[in-house]
Amino acid sequence: MTKIINPDTQNLYTVSNLCRLAEISRAAYYKWCHHVPSKRQLEDAAIVAFIQQLEEAHHYILESND
Repeated sequence: MTKIINPDTQNLYTVSNLCRLAEISRAAYYKWCHHVPSKRQLEDAAIVAFIQQLEEAHHYILESND
């Protein structure tokens, strides 16, 4: 059983407790854990990473080439 420790209180929380808190089923949680991204999701993530690199390279300044 997976246990997560709350850093503020040092209490243990099980996956069941966290799922109940988030109002999702354990099955949905485990399905999400084992999710394999689609080709489209991988492409979208690559585009986002590219845009972030451009923003960082240009210090987050939007320029117009008019």
